[in-house]
Amino acid sequence: MLTLHLEKDTYAICRMDPKASVEASPWLALVRLADALMAAYPTASAPTDVPIRADWCAFRIELPADAFATQALCEALRPLAEARVEAYLLSMPGAHLILVPEAQRESAITALTRYGHTVRTAPEHVEVKCSWRLPSGERVVAAFLAEVSTYNPAQDRWLMRFVDVRFPQPVDQQAQRLIDAQIGKWAWVPSEARQGFTLPLKYETLTGQARWFYAHDPRAGESEAPNA
Repeated sequence: MLTLHLEKDTYAICRMDPKASVEASPWLALVRLADALMAAYPTASAPTDVPIRADWCAFRIELPADAFATQALCEALRPLAEARVEAYLLSMPGAHLILVPEAQRESAITALTRYGHTVRTAPEHVEVKCSWRLPSGERVVAAFLAEVSTYNPAQDRWLMRFVDVRFPQPVDQQAQRLIDAQIGKWAWVPSEARQGFTLPLKYETLTGQARWFYAHDPRAGESEAPNA
């Protein structure tokens, strides 16, 4: 299995005049054809006067020293093809990148990790939306800012630590205190939460009667499969 590193920048793919000069530009890759010059730029540095397909993310492939490049690159692309993620390979000896639309970044990470590859990212924060039905019958929604730790492919869950919370609408003060008390805790979060879905949780997860939040990293010996 391979290790892929998600680059911090997003990129734009530009179609330019085949005689265009790009020597001083901060491009990522160039392909000069007879009728066009194709260039991948950091999105913020892309020219504004040429046709552009914007917002691509890049996965840098780390090949083992003894890897057969053709086979390894096929193994990197296979899970993306099976997940119907659009991808383009930029490769030459010593440098191998896969470009994926930013809109499919999460699908790409999920597909690669489920296949068995390792995806390394910079410290990553995502929003996790949760909802509870209070004893009064009122529905409460909170959006946690969560720091992503690791992925468990067997359960299709991500281990995250909650670092902040916001409330899209005013909530009952007691419920807000219970939700605020989860800041700093950990949870195994289903992958669909990374796609923007709101997770329906039992009210008992806030009171501690049902285990979903962990006070400490659950990999230190607690069960990885709490009930929500």
